[in-house]
Amino acid sequence: MKFRTSIASLCRNQAYEPPCAEAVSLLVDAVMHEIKEDIRQHDLTALDELLRFVPRKFLIGYLRDEKMAERFRRQGKTNGKK
Repeated sequence: MKFRTSIASLCRNQAYEPPCAEAVSLLVDAVMHEIKEDIRQHDLTALDELLRFVPRKFLIGYLRDEKMAERFRRQGKTNGKK
């Protein structure tokens, strides 16, 4: 998939720290496209590795099943993690 605007051109000559919102949005869109392609090919390796960098509280917050989310919250408290 080709994106119309490159990240570099969005923030050219601009010293943003962190990167400008448009560049981040474009990057997220590109990564989501790759994730969808990986899922279509039944390859979850890269997604698994990427999710390991996401803080635990956000992973738990993503769970739809409240009972499962609560179980992970309690498990973290017993392991000394928040």
